[in-house]
Amino acid sequence: MTDHLDRRTGRKNSIRWRAAAGIVGVFLWIAAPVVAVSLVAMHLTTADVLMEEDTWTAPEPSTGDRDRQVGLELTWAPSQTIVAPAWTGVVQAVHVTAGDTIESGQRLALIGGVDRIAVHTEVPFTRALVRGDTGSDVTALNNMLAALGYDSGGPDEFTWSTLFGVRELAAAIGVSSASEVAAFDPGWVVYLPADSAAIDAIALQVGAPAPAAGVEILTTPATIASVTLVSADQVPTGSGDAAQQTLGLEPTAAAPAERLYISATELPLQEDRARVDPSAFEQARSQVAAGTAYTLAILRQPVPEGEYRVPASAIITDADGSTCVIASTAAADAAPASSVTSVAVTVTASDAGSSWVAGDVTRSDLIASTPRDGLRSCHL
Repeated sequence: MTDHLDRRTGRKNSIRWRAAAGIVGVFLWIAAPVVAVSLVAMHLTTADVLMEEDTWTAPEPSTGDRDRQVGLELTWAPSQTIVAPAWTGVVQAVHVTAGDTIESGQRLALIGGVDRIAVHTEVPFTRALVRGDTGSDVTALNNMLAALGYDSGGPDEFTWSTLFGVRELAAAIGVSSASEVAAFDPGWVVYLPADSAAIDAIALQVGAPAPAAGVEILTTPATIASVTLVSADQVPTGSGDAAQQTLGLEPTAAAPAERLYISATELPLQEDRARVDPSAFEQARSQVAAGTAYTLAILRQPVPEGEYRVPASAIITDADGSTCVIASTAAADAAPASSVTSVAVTVTASDAGSSWVAGDVTRSDLIASTPRDGLRSCHL
């Protein structure tokens, strides 16, 4: 009886052990991969996550010039008209055409056998001048004669020297009996409002009677009065439209090394670096339609030595304002992620998905072009 009970007890214990062993086996079958993955994960460092080669790029040394877009705000002076003095006779020849620029002292037209010259003087001439006359127009006459290379009196008196100069001028333009001339005829000259004037239209016709005094004979185009640099982002849509109105935008200044270009034309800047020098207004005028309020231009400067071009996505900015890139300093035969560090940089410019940086980046480094979350810190 006792032996029988012992055998039954032994069979039950054996069943229990086999069941327990099965349960343990199932547990190990389920748990082992989890444990293995956990152990592997414990040995993965942040750098190991970045083993993909396409996340690394070599910094590109910056050379040549760097361009950035800028807006220009233009204001215009209206076109001017030039009128005839008191003339008689017929227009026999016209010495200029539309599109020309006429300079002070240049022949304009032949009327009644006399060449009429365009001259810029302090005041227009309105009366015949003779020896002994004085006044601002006499001063203007003496200055004009001197500028043309003739004898002149002065400063505000019509002297014998003034008369000799008047006779020299009369002979040069074809006045008959010039050596006997006793007075300066204001019809010999056409008043120019400046030392030179571009001709937009001309109303003199060969064979026609000379226009009466005060009749428009020349029209000058509108001219640029100012050119101011503004942010390219502020330039209204439709820039280049001659019908657009200026808005008085806030000026922006070019950096000391930057040069301003419209197309291939360089426009020198004033000392404040925010306005184009007036000496370049004619050059600017040749690049835009008359009346244009806004246009886009380029500011160009040489890239400073030691700057590198990297993907814009490589730039990290921490909450404390630190800016850096993640660089690999691994040996050439090692994986890039085997040695990484953050390198402080200053972003000097950005454009079209790239940034130019200055800092301790070297040409032999590799830069993480898209740092993952684990490396997005400037304090590695």
